[in-house]
Amino acid sequence: MTDDAPATKRDIAELKQSIEGNAQAIGRVDARFDKFEQRMTWELAHAASAITETIGSQIRALDDRYRDVPGRVTRLEERVDRLERAGDE
Repeated sequence: MTDDAPATKRDIAELKQSIEGNAQAIGRVDARFDKFEQRMTWELAHAASAITETIGSQIRALDDRYRDVPGRVTRLEERVDRLERAGDE
């Protein structure tokens, strides 16, 4: 077939078959992309959960470490007050 010659039924059938083959290939790629997208969504959710858990553990460790600070500050303030009152006498 040349560019200026009319298409034959065979030419049209071959073109149709080629287009259908391309459509099937596109469908397979699309299905693979959907699977990839689902896997990446799961992996990102899993990573985010792991990060959140790690950060929570670190915050709890810091919180436990300094949990007694308010009581210690109160005792220090009371001691300073007693010392100041003793110095005023």
